[in-house]
Amino acid sequence: ALPIYSVDLKKLIQCNVDTQYTRRVRRRPAYRSYRSMTPYLQTMPESDPGTLHEPRTNTGIYPSTWVMRTWDRNTPFMKVPMHRMEVAYARIETHFHKTQPEDRIMIYKMYRIQNEFLWQKYQCQKEFMSRDLKDTEKASLEKHLYHGTAQGNVDEICRLNFDFRVSGTNGTVYGNGCYFALDAKYSHTYTQRAETGLRHMFLAKVLVGKMALGNASYRRPPPLEDSSALYDSCVDNLENPTIYVVFDSCQCYPFFLTEIGR
Repeated sequence: ALPIYSVDLKKLIQCNVDTQYTRRVRRRPAYRSYRSMTPYLQTMPESDPGTLHEPRTNTGIYPSTWVMRTWDRNTPFMKVPMHRMEVAYARIETHFHKTQPEDRIMIYKMYRIQNEFLWQKYQCQKEFMSRDLKDTEKASLEKHLYHGTAQGNVDEICRLNFDFRVSGTNGTVYGNGCYFALDAKYSHTYTQRAETGLRHMFLAKVLVGKMALGNASYRRPPPLEDSSALYDSCVDNLENPTIYVVFDSCQCYPFFLTEIGR
């Protein structure tokens, strides 16, 4: 039979009921990730590169972070596991924990999504929207935003992209489109706990362009003033937007996927 213990949390003592053997109980220290503790470590394993590095990648029309040597072109997309010492991993992890403290939510795995067809569509849309823009306007055209979802939707998003046609599952306060958030904390509320105990959140590239204040009745962005053209996206607040809505799947790309949990 398994031993039975009694624990005194005031005295911090554990006692074996049968043998009466006692020992001290220590409180668990606050969690700190490997990366946050690296500057304080006096010794490092020889196999650790010591500094962040990017993998060797293909150059050209694809993102610099794509690892082309692992790409199986017979599949519509690939989820490429990332090493925690990559520059991209470090930047995403740092930004994620600005609103989600690491002692509450941890990033267990991170994947790079490689979908050639969706990427080319996104790049064509970016080039189209960049025409006639000033350099200052081009700098604010694209943002990296979060999108929380259920595990059952992950592969479909990786293969077909975010689908504005199924909007409404989690509300349409600012329009019937695809919703993205500036902060990971907000998107976390739209994730669902899988059987593994993990949740899933994308970090997407989104072409926000010219923004209008959203409205629940919108099925597309409203027209620009004194023009037949439309705004590119809708937001929750024009002065300090934190929620973005796009109505065309060509304006977004599922760039990275994180698996998170407590």
